Amino acid sequence: MSRVPPFHSSKMNTRRVYHDNAYCGEGQNIDPASRKAGTGGLPRCIRCAELPADNRPVTAKGNPPQKK
Repeated sequence: MSRVPPFHSSKMNTRRVYHDNAYCGEGQNIDPASRKAGTGGLPRCIRCAELPADNRPVTAKGNPPQKK
Protein backbone atom coordinates (compact mmCIF):
# COMPACT_ATOMS: atom_id res chain seq x y z
CA MET A 1 0.00 0.00 0.00
CA SER A 2 1.46 3.35 -0.95
CA ARG A 3 -0.74 5.40 1.37
CA VAL A 4 0.99 6.48 4.55
CA PRO A 5 -0.21 8.63 7.44
CA PRO A 6 -0.03 12.32 6.46
CA PHE A 7 3.15 14.22 7.26
CA HIS A 8 4.76 17.54 6.37
CA SER A 9 8.09 19.32 6.74
CA SER A 10 8.73 21.65 9.64
CA LYS A 11 11.18 23.64 7.50
CA MET A 12 9.80 26.90 6.19
CA ASN A 13 11.98 26.89 3.04
CA THR A 14 10.13 23.88 1.58
CA ARG A 15 6.89 23.74 -0.37
CA ARG A 16 4.13 24.06 2.21
CA VAL A 17 2.11 20.90 1.56
CA TYR A 18 1.47 17.61 3.31
CA HIS A 19 2.31 14.20 1.88
CA ASP A 20 0.50 10.87 2.18
CA ASN A 21 2.01 8.66 -0.53
CA ALA A 22 5.12 6.55 0.02
CA TYR A 23 6.13 6.95 -3.65
CA CYS A 24 6.24 10.76 -3.61
CA GLY A 25 9.82 11.81 -4.29
CA GLU A 26 9.36 15.17 -2.63
CA GLY A 27 8.01 13.51 0.52
CA GLN A 28 10.85 10.98 0.48
CA ASN A 29 13.37 13.83 0.42
CA ILE A 30 12.16 15.34 3.69
CA ASP A 31 14.79 14.78 6.35
CA PRO A 32 13.36 12.49 9.05
CA ALA A 33 14.33 15.06 11.71
CA SER A 34 12.15 17.63 9.91
CA ARG A 35 9.09 15.38 9.47
CA LYS A 36 6.01 16.31 11.44
CA ALA A 37 2.97 14.05 11.67
CA GLY A 38 -0.34 15.25 10.29
CA THR A 39 -1.43 17.70 7.64
CA GLY A 40 -0.40 20.82 9.54
CA GLY A 41 -3.44 22.51 7.99
CA LEU A 42 -1.61 22.48 4.66
CA PRO A 43 -2.96 21.50 1.23
CA ARG A 44 -2.24 18.02 -0.10
CA CYS A 45 0.79 17.57 -2.34
CA ILE A 46 -0.29 17.41 -5.99
CA ARG A 47 2.26 14.67 -6.65
CA CYS A 48 0.80 12.52 -3.85
CA ALA A 49 -2.66 12.99 -5.33
CA GLU A 50 -1.48 11.95 -8.81
CA LEU A 51 0.26 8.76 -7.68
CA PRO A 52 -1.70 5.50 -7.39
CA ALA A 53 -3.21 4.82 -3.98
CA ASP A 54 -2.49 1.11 -4.12
CA ASN A 55 0.70 -0.86 -4.59
CA ARG A 56 0.69 -0.87 -8.40
CA PRO A 57 4.13 -0.24 -9.89
CA VAL A 58 4.90 3.31 -10.93
CA THR A 59 6.76 4.26 -14.11
CA ALA A 60 9.62 6.76 -14.21
CA LYS A 61 7.09 9.50 -14.96
CA GLY A 62 5.09 8.56 -11.88
CA ASN A 63 2.18 7.05 -13.80
CA PRO A 64 0.89 3.52 -13.45
CA PRO A 65 1.71 1.34 -16.47
CA GLN A 66 -0.98 1.31 -19.13
CA LYS A 67 -2.89 -1.95 -19.60
CA LYS A 68 -2.52 -3.50 -23.04
